[in-house]
Amino acid sequence: MILHREASQLGRTRTPVLEAWHHFCFAGYQDGNYLNWGRLRVLNHNILAPSTALSPSFHSGTEILFIVQEGTIVIEKDDGKTLAVSANEIASIATGLGTEFGIRSAAGVPARYSVLWLLSDDADYRPHYRGVVGDLSRGDWSAADDFEGGHNLRWSVPARVRLLQLESAPFSLSGNGSKSYLAVLRGGISVGEMRVDQRDALMMDAEPVLTGFAHDDTRLLICDDRCA
Repeated sequence: MILHREASQLGRTRTPVLEAWHHFCFAGYQDGNYLNWGRLRVLNHNILAPSTALSPSFHSGTEILFIVQEGTIVIEKDDGKTLAVSANEIASIATGLGTEFGIRSAAGVPARYSVLWLLSDDADYRPHYRGVVGDLSRGDWSAADDFEGGHNLRWSVPARVRLLQLESAPFSLSGNGSKSYLAVLRGGISVGEMRVDQRDALMMDAEPVLTGFAHDDTRLLICDDRCA
């Protein structure tokens, strides 16, 4: 099963500080059809105005990834320490029993970034700010628990996340026969008769292989649940 979700169908937030697209229920966007997809609970694409901040919020029981496309975000921890994440960098937080943090943009330019939350079965640990765990200017990146193959980050949540760079060419992507969610962070792809553009997504279930054609300079985010 493959369901195409266009960017125009996503939830939206528009304030003087933040413009955001929400793939799943978040803040003022509530739709019972899109509570989560497998382990993936939140996927937001944010544009944070220069020199502005989002109020601190509390998080627990999730793995959180920040993927910065442009500018710099600064994660402000509850202990007063900060973590700066710049363009092409990926940062990771294992929230465990719970942690509070805020986010602000660096001065001068808007910060464009995506953030995802993955639901974890094991939350009985102190939160862990792993810091910057990847640089997309160096190529593809992945995180997983016990999938075969080399990964840039190992975690306990039973899911795999991949960030892939594709050029103008046919592609074939392996899944795992379970729930997968593909979002286009940049560029676009064609799958059969579907054109999947920036911020669009494909919800997939029991699709072991996805084939199509990548257009121009394309970056994909793919989240796979681990098969039972």
